[in-house]
Amino acid sequence: MVSFADRVKYPHDATSPYGDTLLFEYGVFDWGKGENFELTITRQVIFPFTNPIEADDHIIQISITFRYEPTAFRDLTNMTMWASDLPPKQSMENFVNASPGYLVAADMVPKEIQLHSSAQ
Repeated sequence: MVSFADRVKYPHDATSPYGDTLLFEYGVFDWGKGENFELTITRQVIFPFTNPIEADDHIIQISITFRYEPTAFRDLTNMTMWASDLPPKQSMENFVNASPGYLVAADMVPKEIQLHSSAQ
């Protein structure tokens, strides 16, 4: 996802720091089907409105989520980080690769991988 965001650029709302950005998040969650550790990276693009009648921006998100058994991740603090909130010289790729959740997950096989997209 990080390489995709680096290589494929979209015309976006340049006034928003979240106009074309990545979101990295992880944690242990239970959405009603039992606990899982989820590690997700999302690309979000906000297209400015083009029709004066529709004053809302159009938001597209593409996410990939890796789900793992939660046991090995219980001591980790949940994390959410937007690329636009990183320090100026830190790349999202370096942040992800150094994150505690990724370092634990990198040596494990996910029990499920989900690709999701949404548009508003």
